[in-house]
Parts: sequence; structure tokens; C-alpha cells
Amino acid sequence: MGLFLQTALVLNKNEAGIKAALERIEKDASLDVVASECKFQSRQKGTAVLLNENCMGYEELAETLSDELVRPVLLLYIYDEDFWGYYFYENGKSLDCFQTVPDYFSDGSEEEALAAVGNSGLIAKYFGIEESEIKKYLAARTEEQLEFSEGKAYEDDEFEQDDCWQMADFMRKLGFPYEFS
Repeated sequence: MGLFLQTALVLNKNEAGIKAALERIEKDASLDVVASECKFQSRQKGTAVLLNENCMGYEELAETLSDELVRPVLLLYIYDEDFWGYYFYENGKSLDCFQTVPDYFSDGSEEEALAAVGNSGLIAKYFGIEESEIKKYLAARTEEQLEFSEGKAYEDDEFEQDDCWQMADFMRKLGFPYEFS
């Protein structure tokens, strides 16, 4: 079994407020959130939260957390060490989503692929960075393409484009370096 990981980036919110929201969400057994098992990192732009192991929900969790906090929430995830993606919500409303392998669960319909292309301009605006700093991360690939290394998206990246941990390079560019132990 591979790695399943979820990290939420919450803009302009401190750890205490997020922890209280996670405790309220914890009552919804379908998401399997355990607030006391989550790890927090305070950053200049907000707080990063490494959600507990076995936490589920992805899109539902992003929606619920953003609604609870009345804040923008970018929920990034690694799925089975095969790919990474995100759901971006504000006040319970979907703003954007991205998945490196949009055809992972299906035959790859064009509609599904278009729904998960990501909007680098929108993300850059919310996180106060230049779009050119993150645009190359939002490149979808097929499952077959994952087997061939394409190099790094940016010169200063740590991870190759075919590595699910490219998510950490993306987070760093947004101002939230992945530094959970």
C-alpha cells in the first residue's frame, strides 16, 4: 500500500482557529478527522495542516473546512504515491481543482480531464505570487507518462515532475514549505 497524505493550506488563519474547526469536523465520522493527530505549521500567509493518517474526504474535507473557517483552503493530497492534486475552496464554494493524472480512475473522458486542469492564475492571485512561479506544476499527464521522468518543472525544485512529492515543491512556491516531521 502506498502513501495517502492530505495537507491543508489555510490563508490568514492561526492554528488555534483551525484546530477548533477540525474538532467540530471530527464529529462527522465519514471524514475520519482526528484533530489531536494533525500537525500544524504557522507561516506568514497562514497555517499548513498535515491531516491525520486515515483521514478521508479530499474534496468534501476541503469544502467543509473552508465553510467552517470562512476562509480559502487549498487541500493538497498525494494519492497512493501515484499522483498529487488539490481542491481549492473558499467559504464552502469550489474555486479550482487539479490532478496530475486526471484519467487515473476512469477511461479519461475529456470532460473529467478539463475539470481537473487547475488555474495557476487564480492560485497565484490568492497566494500573492507570480503565476510563472507555479504554472509548470499544473501539467496533467496520463498514467503511461508517469513512467518516464520529465525532469524538474523549475530549476530550484527538489522533485521530478513524475514524482508525487512535486507537491512539496508547489507548496514551497506558495509560501508553505513542507517541513512536517
